[in-house]
Formats: sequence, C-alpha cells, structure tokens
Amino acid sequence: MEDAITNAAPGANVGSVAPWSNSSSQVKVASGNLTQPALKLPATAGNLVSIAGTSGGSNCRPFDASSVSCGNIYYSFLLQCTALPPAAVT
Repeated sequence: MEDAITNAAPGANVGSVAPWSNSSSQVKVASGNLTQPALKLPATAGNLVSIAGTSGGSNCRPFDASSVSCGNIYYSFLLQCTALPPAAVT
C-alpha cells in the first residue's frame, strides 16, 4: 500500500489525491518529512500531511485486503503535535 501523497502537489487537499477520499480543506499535503533519529528511515524525500484550522475535517484511505493472500501487513507513521487542542475537544 502506498500513501499516494509522496508525489502530490503541496497545498492540495489530501482527499483530492487518489485513492484518498473525503476532501477536507483542513487536511493538506505539505512539503517535507518528519524525522526520528532512532528509526532507520529511507533517505528518499516525500511529502507530509498537515492538519490545521479550527473546524472539523477528515480524510480516509481505503484498504483492499483482497490482494493479500498470506502473511502480515504492517503500517506505521510519525506524528508531530505542535499545539494542544482546546480542553473541549474529545
């Protein structure tokens, strides 16, 4: 499974990049990568997803398990929170 945002245009809504859906103006493609020195990350550059704004929004990426005939599937991501949400958010 590929995230499909690696080659997407920075500034685009993530939901407008196939196979993502539910295009929210709060969830955008941005240039750059998050880093974590303890992880052995590939040296290739890609894009990241930036969530900003004060209103709600969501995007989803369907997963078609029919192409997996055996074995395990692993998926991981780095998350960086730069501000705490208001106390009213649950």
